[in-house]
This record gives sequence, structure tokens and C-alpha cells, in this order.
Amino acid sequence: MEKEVITLRLDTPSAGWSAEPLEAWKTDETIYCLFQLSPPDGMAAQVITTIESGMQLPRSEKAKKLVVLGKTWNWSSSDSIAFPESREGFLASLPDDASRIEIDQNEP
Repeated sequence: MEKEVITLRLDTPSAGWSAEPLEAWKTDETIYCLFQLSPPDGMAAQVITTIESGMQLPRSEKAKKLVVLGKTWNWSSSDSIAFPESREGFLASLPDDASRIEIDQNEP
């Protein structure tokens, strides 16, 4: 089966932030790609930094929606990314027909 890489690009308030792919969910129309943000360990330069992370999924023509957990600042560089308060909140917002997709945990 062909694969595709869904890429998250996000501005963070300091260097050292990272994003890891967690899981993906699909409905009849959309694939939701869930990422987890992690803050830097220790001191980090206080400069807006763009981070990038990829999620490898089976190729699909469905619309992709990026969902990110762990954002702690009150501004966003993208209206196309959803920032729910928690994984539980995200799962509660999914339609009833949503099902989980296996993702490749290896770096794309």
C-alpha cells in the first residue's frame, strides 16, 4: 500500500519545542492527524521558531486535519491547526463513525 507523509509546521515561542505524531483517526470525509508538543528541556532561546514533524499514513484522497496537543501560548500561526485542551476533548469531538488508523512510528 502506498504511503504519504502528513507534515506539521508550527511556530513555537522558543527553540527546543518538538512535536511527535501520536495517532490518526478517519471518518468518511476526513483524516485527523494528532501530534503532541513537548517543551524544551532547560533553557532555550526565546525566539519564535518553526518546528516540523511528519506522520506517515496510508495514501488517501480524504481531507487532512492537523490536531496538536500541548500548546501553552495564546497565539497561533495557523488557523488550519486545531488545538484541543486534551486528548479526551479531541476524542469526544470526533464523529461517531471515526476509527483509528495505524501510523508508522518510524521517522518518515
